[in-house]
This record gives sequence, C-alpha cells and structure tokens, in this order.
Amino acid sequence: MKQRHLLPDLLKGIAVILMIQVHLTELFATREFADSMPGRLSLFLGGFPAAPLFMVVMGWFAFNTKRLKNTAFRAIKLLFTGLLLNLALNLSLLIKVWSGELEVDVWAYLLGADILFLAALSLIAAEGAKRISNRKWWALLIIALVVATLAPMFSAETPATGIWRYIRPLMADKYAWWSYFPLFPWSAYVLAGMAASALHEQNTTLWNLLKHPVTQVVVVAAFVTGSWYGWQISTHLEAYYHHGLLFFLWALTAIGFWIYFWDKVQHLIPEIRSLQWIGRNVTTIYFVQWVLIGNLGTWLYHTQSGSALVIWFILIVSTTLALVYRLRRLKHTDEELL
Repeated sequence: MKQRHLLPDLLKGIAVILMIQVHLTELFATREFADSMPGRLSLFLGGFPAAPLFMVVMGWFAFNTKRLKNTAFRAIKLLFTGLLLNLALNLSLLIKVWSGELEVDVWAYLLGADILFLAALSLIAAEGAKRISNRKWWALLIIALVVATLAPMFSAETPATGIWRYIRPLMADKYAWWSYFPLFPWSAYVLAGMAASALHEQNTTLWNLLKHPVTQVVVVAAFVTGSWYGWQISTHLEAYYHHGLLFFLWALTAIGFWIYFWDKVQHLIPEIRSLQWIGRNVTTIYFVQWVLIGNLGTWLYHTQSGSALVIWFILIVSTTLALVYRLRRLKHTDEELL
C-alpha cells in the first residue's frame, strides 16, 4: 500500500468543502446574497484556499511522476471524466433543451473549462516543463511566473468563431463565460507546486529556510498586506478566473499561510485529520457534488437566501459524503485521479 501524505490530504479535503460552498453561492444564491458581505466572503473562501491550493498540491505530486505513459493515461482519464461530469451535471438542463423548453449553446455546457479539464491539460504541460527545466526548481518557478504573466495576453480582444470558439476557452478566453479554469493562468499553480517539490528534493537548506519562523512571519505579513487586493479579485469571478501575475504572487503567499495554519491545527486538534478521508477521495467527491448542485441549479438558479444556502450546504455535503463512502465500500479502494 502506498504511504499517504497526511497534510496534503487534509488540505485537499478542506479545499473541496470550500468548493462546494462557493458552487452553491454561484448557482443557488439570490443576487442580493451574492452581493452582500456573506456572499462575497463565500467567494473569497472559494478563492485561494480552493482551486489554487488544489492545483499546487497536484503539482507537488506531478513532479514525482516518473513515467510519461502513466501521466498520459491519467491525463486522458481526466479529460473523459471532465466531459462525463459536464454531461452529468447539466443533464436536467439538457433535458429542457432537448424538450424544447430552453434554447442554449449545448456545446458551451459540455465543453466548459472546469478543473478536471485543467488538470488533464496541466499534466501534459507539466511533462513538457520538466523536460525544458531539466527538473530544476528555479527553472520551473520561472516558467510558472511566465505563464502567469502571459495569461492576460492569451485572452484575445475578439470573440472566437467555429470550433476555435470551444477550444480557446480551454487556453484562456474572457469572451467565453464557460472558460472557468483555463490553462493560462491556472497551470502556473501546478508549475509552482512542481517547483516546491523540486526544491524539497534538490535544496534541503533553502527548503528548511522556508519553514523557519522568520520566513513564516514574512509570508503571513505578505498575505495580510495583499489581502484587500486578493479580496477584490476573488470576489469578482471574471477577474478571478482570468487573473494575472500579481494575484498569482499574492495567492502563493496566501497558500503558504494556509499550509502553515493547517499544519499547526492538525497537531493541536488531531480530530481535524478526519477530513483527510475527504482529500483521499477528492475526485469522486468533486464529481458527485457537482452532479447534485448542477442539476438542482437548473431549478434553483439564483433563488435561494442565505439561510437556505446553509441548509443546502449541509444537505449536499452529507449526501455527497454518504454516496462516496458507500461507493468506496463497494470498490474497496481510495485510488483517485487527483
């Protein structure tokens, strides 16, 4: 049996819980709640501690993948899983389209650039980055910074047409509302995670310096100093999905703070480690919660108050965990794609 890394599992578990609450805010919440302070706080908590952290952790482990064949197979599985998820979460909407009740661009929903598509494309990009950088941590970090810097340039000034209309959102496209997690800038977080893993492997002295209390104070200070800017980007979804270098740098300090924080918490409150099971089953949990929220969202779109959202959060989380637990009992495995 492979040895599990406890802190990354805990971080992934917390990240997917935060993703669930922000999905509810995006789809279920009334405009009044979404624009209120609790609504914006929900979006903020669905920011750096969720997708960016998730991709950094993914990059950490991607660096240690030795065989190109394994990476390619995993990327293909993620692509098909992403396509299946888009179909499953939009099923009730598609039924309305096919019955003639609605008229929408079906392909935009089926090819929506969600995090599973990002993960698949990032794995492919990561293999190229490892070869270009010769697996050096500093070179990987430079590539990550370049990707984050170039991200705004990849969102063209004119709408795409033809098949490019559905391919470009996977790279970056502000014109496409379904370009949620495009490769630019989001693969930069995977590359940053790879750089951190390489640093851990190649430069023990510098890695230990990152864990020094003085460094931790500097990281926390940088996080706090930039928090207002981070808040502004995180609570504006278009800016968040298509951010540039400055938010990327702030998010890395925020992720550093988050890692320091939960590392302390898991030692002070060992019971919190029960969330590691969620992290070990994160792909399945992510899939199930989106199927539930996506199909309910067809009927509840922007109609639920803050108090109703709390109830929905409890129902979605408990139902998702119960279904995944039952599935894992049947399969007798915790193997995951992410």
